[in-house]
Amino acid sequence: MAAGCWDVLLGDAAPPPAQADALAALRELGAAEAPDALPLLAAAAAERPLRVLAVLGLVCLTNPPLAQALLRDDVLAYAVPMDNTAERAGAFAHMLSEGASHPTLRQHLKSQPRIQAWLCETSPAPGSLVAACTDLARVKLAIPTDAKTAPSALDLSDEECTALYERLAAFVRDHTFAAPKDSAPWVWDATAAAEADALEGLYYLSSLPALRDAPCLDAPLLHKLGAVLSARSVDAGRPSTHSSGAFVIVSLLRNLVSYPPVLSEKERQIDALRRSATKRGPDDPRLAPPSVAQRVRRIVDAELVPPLVTLTTRASPQLHRPLADLFLSLVTEQDAAFRGRLLQLGVSRALLWLAQQSLAALSSSMDATHLIPFQALAKLTISMDPALMYGVGDTAVRAVVYLGVLFLAPVSSLLQVFEAALALTNLASMSPAMASAVAHASCPQSEHKNIADSIVPLFLQHDSLMLRRALMELLCNMVQDNGVFAHWSGEAERDGPTAPAPADSAPLRLHTAEGRLRLLLSLCHAGDDAHELALAKAASGLLAMLSSSPVACAHSPSC
Repeated sequence: MAAGCWDVLLGDAAPPPAQADALAALRELGAAEAPDALPLLAAAAAERPLRVLAVLGLVCLTNPPLAQALLRDDVLAYAVPMDNTAERAGAFAHMLSEGASHPTLRQHLKSQPRIQAWLCETSPAPGSLVAACTDLARVKLAIPTDAKTAPSALDLSDEECTALYERLAAFVRDHTFAAPKDSAPWVWDATAAAEADALEGLYYLSSLPALRDAPCLDAPLLHKLGAVLSARSVDAGRPSTHSSGAFVIVSLLRNLVSYPPVLSEKERQIDALRRSATKRGPDDPRLAPPSVAQRVRRIVDAELVPPLVTLTTRASPQLHRPLADLFLSLVTEQDAAFRGRLLQLGVSRALLWLAQQSLAALSSSMDATHLIPFQALAKLTISMDPALMYGVGDTAVRAVVYLGVLFLAPVSSLLQVFEAALALTNLASMSPAMASAVAHASCPQSEHKNIADSIVPLFLQHDSLMLRRALMELLCNMVQDNGVFAHWSGEAERDGPTAPAPADSAPLRLHTAEGRLRLLLSLCHAGDDAHELALAKAASGLLAMLSSSPVACAHSPSC
């Protein structure tokens, strides 16, 4: 099996089934089997040096332990380019970049004297294909070993980082990107490798706080990224084969517009203690929400949203999460006019599609990351007229399903529940039929039967005035549903024995209509706080609606 695997990787073109089998076998090879591959690689290197470098790069990505066992000094003796021809230098640099994707392998490569000497002696012409590959190798080998995602620092000086960024940005701006080709992943393509490496280099460098603003201040660069996205979205029949460039661009844009996490009061206290213990200063102002909001607007101004929307419905599953994160950031700023602009650009269409994919994923795994498109949809729904956003057909009902899951999911954060409540309130205002749809929306994993049944438990569970106000306003709109009205007015209990209205000092029994009405009455006494006043108005309005029922009037305690 191992010998056959290397025959396919190092030999002539093989049929697709054989290629798939070779890749599967490569992933299963252990590091102990490296000695068997060494003579095969050495023999192939004499005739096909570019193929050997491409294969070594593939091994780095798919089987890092095997790659570490292979990339020893005797292999590097013929792998490291001695003549520095452009293609061979580019292939070697690209292989280094792929190896540097894995922390342990990255440390191994950094420790090799031959590699360090080659990097010091190599200075390809700026703007060339090999320069793009070499620059990415320098960037990725400078990533700290303990970094698992895009690093916030590199083992390079600020001047080196800036120079690398400027060279890669110039390459992307000036280069004419080629159409993707169908080829095996171990076939060397200098142009495709340089294009991918330049984009990946920009991704890592723009993750640094000092360079976070740079791409958004470069309108030609943003327009070029949009053009590449559009080109990668044209062929809907091959979404997964040619999505790597789109994945890097979307990930780059996501980094640029990523807001800092919203911390609870307890989390803020813990963060302050950690800062004090580690003597860590305040975060870079370029990472603060006002700076992020500016970058969001520049990305929208650069007309990047339409190609992102087009890409969404054609993207491979690996792109769903970064796209959802990106759209969530785009709609985060609480500006109704700006959200309306995003709506006109088709963002709601993209979010509905992503939400549909997430709903299917949630049926097998209740992962909080699957709620991201639901939350982005909630933010838009809060600010927009739902009739304009969804129309009066099935789309609004689909939105209720998604937002109902966000409201009821056990992994939803308090912020997500709050935003879902506001969005559902807006949807329930459309008509009695929509109010009923909202009231009966459910989540299979929730402890509550539906939204209507969850209002009182959530009200008692959380003491946030903002959330309680949102829950009460949602209930005001849901009471258009006959079942909800009957439950709160007491009409659902009128077939039982009639009990006298309880005294004010009696225990509050919320499983009865009398108890629920007393709760509403108690909320009508507002203090000076704006949210308390709004909560009191909502409770008063709900009581006014319920007072149309003689049963509710009979159950109401005396004032």
